[in-house]
Amino acid sequence: MTLRARFTSISIISTILTALIVFFAGQMLLEDAEGRFNDATVRGKSVLWSKIVANRLSGFETAIADVTRDHATLEALMTGNGDVVKESLDTTHLALSSAGILEKLAILDLEGNVIYAAGSSFSGRTQVPLFQDAIAEEKIMLGMVRDDDGDISNAVAFPLYLRGKLLGIGLYLKSLQSSIDDFQRNDSSEVFVYSEAGEVELVGGQNFLSEVAVEMPALGERIAQILDDGDDIYTVSIIPVSDYTGIPFGHLVIAHNSTEAYAQRKEFQEIEYSVIVITILLAAVILLWYIRRSFLPLDELIYVSKRIAAGETTARVDIKSTDEIGKLGYAFNNMAQRMQSNIERERETTEVMHGKVETILNVVIPASEGDLTGEMMSFSGDDSIDHLGCSIAVMISNLEALVAKVQESGFMVGSSATQIAATSKQHEAAVTEQAATTTQIKATVSEISTTARELLDTMSNVTQVSEETANAATDGQSALMSMEETMHHMMEATSAISAKLAVLSEKAGNINSVVTTITKVADQTNLLSLNAAIEAEKAGEYGAGFSVVATEIRRLADQTAVATWDIEQMVKEMQSAVSSGVMGMDKFSDEVRQAVENVHQVGSQLAQIIDQVQMLTPSFEQVHDGMQSQSLGAEQINDAMSQLSDVAQNTAESLRQSGTVITQLNDAARGLQDGVSRFKVKKSS
Repeated sequence: MTLRARFTSISIISTILTALIVFFAGQMLLEDAEGRFNDATVRGKSVLWSKIVANRLSGFETAIADVTRDHATLEALMTGNGDVVKESLDTTHLALSSAGILEKLAILDLEGNVIYAAGSSFSGRTQVPLFQDAIAEEKIMLGMVRDDDGDISNAVAFPLYLRGKLLGIGLYLKSLQSSIDDFQRNDSSEVFVYSEAGEVELVGGQNFLSEVAVEMPALGERIAQILDDGDDIYTVSIIPVSDYTGIPFGHLVIAHNSTEAYAQRKEFQEIEYSVIVITILLAAVILLWYIRRSFLPLDELIYVSKRIAAGETTARVDIKSTDEIGKLGYAFNNMAQRMQSNIERERETTEVMHGKVETILNVVIPASEGDLTGEMMSFSGDDSIDHLGCSIAVMISNLEALVAKVQESGFMVGSSATQIAATSKQHEAAVTEQAATTTQIKATVSEISTTARELLDTMSNVTQVSEETANAATDGQSALMSMEETMHHMMEATSAISAKLAVLSEKAGNINSVVTTITKVADQTNLLSLNAAIEAEKAGEYGAGFSVVATEIRRLADQTAVATWDIEQMVKEMQSAVSSGVMGMDKFSDEVRQAVENVHQVGSQLAQIIDQVQMLTPSFEQVHDGMQSQSLGAEQINDAMSQLSDVAQNTAESLRQSGTVITQLNDAARGLQDGVSRFKVKKSS
């Protein structure tokens, strides 16, 4: 896209965006103003409605005195004289209804029963809640109610007192339709009252809303709507209708015909749209004309630039203005003039430079082919070509001297390389022989090192076995000492057991003497029982019981004698066993004593063995250290011989590489001689 097209597009788009912004801003301002107007309208309608209802209730309050100050009527109510009450209140109702203050008048007792009613056929107990609040509060209650006939009315309930006694409640009612008619006359609008269920209850004017859907808000809310029934446009204000307690029970819908206002608004919007479109078109035409006029100098500048680029350096821009485009054209002409001057100077400089380059090439081309005998003319100028000519002359002179020296040095390098190659081959043969000898020595040293390591391992094992033997002998000696101590304890225990057995034998002897005594007692008891039996026989029947006792005593004495004999036999067996045990323990004690002496002798011999083994261990350690040092020395000799062999092999390899390098050097010297032989140099005088 060209710059002109971009400027044109941006200008048109900017114009359109500006127009759209203005349009939408106007729409938003219009909608905001309309919203504020609708809110103000709803507030105004609400204020007017409240004022009309307040005036109606104010008229009620003024008319209350017609009943509350009528003492004749109050006396009749107190005495129950219904005829007087009816006659008096009919007159009051006629006067107040003729004045347009009320439509219905009722007098209720304290139970809510209708005592008197005018303007309504209702009788019985009232359901108007305003009555109950007037009794409870004992004051005048004002507001909207739905009366006993089902009509929405403005109402006032007031208490009736006579000499401080509450007689009943007076009730004034006037249908809300009268308030709606007053509102319609003051506002020139169609007024409707909708119930909470959305049904029309009261109408002030034409009921055109029955064919148009009205969106009702929630109870208690105030809104404004625009309704179009096809022929007319209405501004609808919806405000709540509340009872005397402030609780909303319906909607007051106020419809104002705004067809003419909306027609004027539509006409204004059409004029606004037309002005915007004409403004956009006019701005677009002006922008296109101005952009085309502004780009004409640029087109000429582009045309002249193309001519200069084609080689017409005398072309210039025709300047017709002093603005930025004119300044650009003036600067362009200056640039073109300087460019033309520079081109002419470059052309002259190129011709002079071409001559100098030809002179330099006459010397450089033969030099590139090996002829260094040419001479360069001297340049006295100060430009780059002059410096280049002088530098090339110096370079050829230096190159000539260098080539001469290289030719001479090449010959000397060739002869030296030949001599070095011969010497290198001799050294290579000697080093190769030395490497073979070193390899043999390395193998011998490796065997010695291996033998030393094996001997070192053997001595390590011998030393370890010696230490283990010494440790085992030491453990055995400790075990023998423990055994000897244990046997000593056994000897002491045996002696103690022998002593205990002797005591036990002595106690058994004591038991025998006791048993002997018991036997003698049993014999005496037997004799006594026999004597008692004889005496019982002598006593006759009086001694029969004593005879039985004597018999039992004799029987017990016999059993005691038998038991005593058994005890005596067991004690004798015990003494025999104890005597055998004492003899066995003496024999065991002798054997243990002999074993202790043997163990002591073995321990002494084992101590001598341990001392001798411990004396051998340091000798083994000295031999082991010597073998370890010998093995380490053998390994060091082996490592040194390995390094010597590696050095010999590396030396041989280096000599072989040196021979290769010397051969390459010889070849390079020949190549250098062949290379420099093609150069022609001046003969030195």
